[in-house]
Amino acid sequence: MKREDEIVLGRIKWLMALRILLVTSLLGIPLLLELNYLKNPWSITTFYFLIGSTYFLTLVYTLFISRTRYPLFFVSVQLGIDLLFETALIVVTGGIQSPFSFLYVITIVSACIFFHRKGGC
Repeated sequence: MKREDEIVLGRIKWLMALRILLVTSLLGIPLLLELNYLKNPWSITTFYFLIGSTYFLTLVYTLFISRTRYPLFFVSVQLGIDLLFETALIVVTGGIQSPFSFLYVITIVSACIFFHRKGGC
């Protein structure tokens, strides 16, 4: 394996750890506190689904990370799924006024880390 691929895989591991930390804190805490933007019952279900799905996918990513031959493709799939989950979360928590819309910035910054300038476009 090339040195560049090892660096990318190390960054992917950090991204996966950061994802778990963010999901646990940003989605778990509102459920515990039952904040007012979770009054819609299906938004609570969506929160549980997103938390569970993120944990499950991170487990799947962990199983495949050592087998991947194309680390940049691997991380692009992860970032794409992150965008889908962020969009679902934002839709159920108020759309443009959602307190979670800043998550897009985190994914864009992550894409820039892996794909440099062209990853943020």
